[in-house]
Amino acid sequence: MIEKTHIGKGSQITMKDGSYKLIEDIKSGDEVQTYDMNHEEFDAASMHLNEQTSTKVIECYKEQIINIPSNKIEFNIDFIDADGDKVEKSNSLTISKKSCIMGGDNQGWMISDLEQVLEGVTEIDLEISEMLNQLEVGTDVASDSEKDLRSQKVISIEEAPLDVEMYCIEELENGDTIFVNDIMVAVWRF
Repeated sequence: MIEKTHIGKGSQITMKDGSYKLIEDIKSGDEVQTYDMNHEEFDAASMHLNEQTSTKVIECYKEQIINIPSNKIEFNIDFIDADGDKVEKSNSLTISKKSCIMGGDNQGWMISDLEQVLEGVTEIDLEISEMLNQLEVGTDVASDSEKDLRSQKVISIEEAPLDVEMYCIEELENGDTIFVNDIMVAVWRF
């Protein structure tokens, strides 16, 4: 069953202006970067061709449910900097196991516990569940870089401690995604 996205405390959310704000400091009305997947020109097969936009957060809160099953996912990105030097950077994200991350081009939404999500699929969730793929080590995921998409490779997926404080951006005014530690994460419209 598709659920709300839960994000670990200390995660950085990309704001409208490209700056970052910790998830625990996000408030209703804050403007974040997003993609509006309901827009008629949105192309899910070629994510990098879509135009980023911004939207207001309608609701964000500290989750009162404790011990949410979560994973700590480690990423790696290689790129050439302004001086022409190759740079390797690592990144991590703590997110609930049933949350979705956008894969690279033609990969669609990735989830780290696909089997558990598919077990509880209802007819309402069926259309969404058909868009999901298993997130695995070696998978490329969509990553933000100064209002430009590039990809980061998953280098490890480990179970996070159950005592991680989790937060939820439950609703956006427009759009379906946020960038958490530069990784594109779904915020489903329920």
